[in-house]
Amino acid sequence: MKGGGGVLGRFNTANASLNTASGIWNLNEAHALSQAGTWVRSGVCIEVLMIGGGGGAGTRHTGGGGAGGLLYYGTNSVPKTPNGGTFLFLGGAYTVTVGAGGTGVPSGTAAPSAATSGSNTCLIGPGIVPLDAYGGGTSYTPGGSGGGSYANNICTGFGCGISGQGYRGGWSHTLSASGEADYAGGGGGGAGGVGGNSVYGTGGAGGPGLCYSNFDTFGTDGSNSASPPSGKGRFASGGGGGVGATGNYSPLSAGGGGRGGGNSSQPGESGIANTGGGGGAGGFQSSPNSCGGTGGSGIVILRYAGPQCATGGTVTTSNGFTTHAFTSSGSFVL
Repeated sequence: MKGGGGVLGRFNTANASLNTASGIWNLNEAHALSQAGTWVRSGVCIEVLMIGGGGGAGTRHTGGGGAGGLLYYGTNSVPKTPNGGTFLFLGGAYTVTVGAGGTGVPSGTAAPSAATSGSNTCLIGPGIVPLDAYGGGTSYTPGGSGGGSYANNICTGFGCGISGQGYRGGWSHTLSASGEADYAGGGGGGAGGVGGNSVYGTGGAGGPGLCYSNFDTFGTDGSNSASPPSGKGRFASGGGGGVGATGNYSPLSAGGGGRGGGNSSQPGESGIANTGGGGGAGGFQSSPNSCGGTGGSGIVILRYAGPQCATGGTVTTSNGFTTHAFTSSGSFVL
């Protein structure tokens, strides 16, 4: 035994320069190595929730933006079958990239041009397979969840979702005695289901999001509000489709997606930040078209049992668990 405390084995260190040492360190030396970040922990099992940025939306009876793709690794199987079990993080620095929401079409722009899909949310680091939650699609384009169908004399196809992350968008409605005034776009797909089909004079609802009660201080509540401090946990609903001129907003879909507008004074609502919700499409009555909503940005949430043993993101500890929430890009260091 070396003086000053107990004996610790050589296998616990990652410092290559120490691998030729005797293999025995006292507790003071081990503490110094830990503080320097060169003492390897045995690993921590971590629950992972990742959501890509929601898709932006067009205007003038286009489809709503699709929600960002949702990946969940853990033991909670209530909202959906997990993409996998918890990850064993072995230590080191992990790069977190939070996807931005796609941009909506500005007022007066021809539909559905100029809207963009959401960006991917990514996690990469030692010992884990790189993870990508895909950004949501814009009107009738694919993504983590696909955008809704665009009504323009004949229906365009909806955008498809990525398997295991989200669903397709909804169909649009074009058959109307009033012509273009009642055309309506389909809702963007959500992480929990397909986008709603539009009906005469009303855009399709965004596809439903998913609710994770273990993350209820993030996301939205059942009324699609992010304001309450708790009782939330809903993420990644699609944006609603836009309508020609009827003045009806599309139905609400909790999880951060925006509603689609119903005339030129009703812009599409933007997706809520850090939910991955899709943007709602803008309405049209006469020039100019109202603007389409921007998609909500994504989020990464990492949770493990016990006291804090890592840095990065916004850290909270409650009920025996520590949570690191990344609302913007950064590093998770274990």
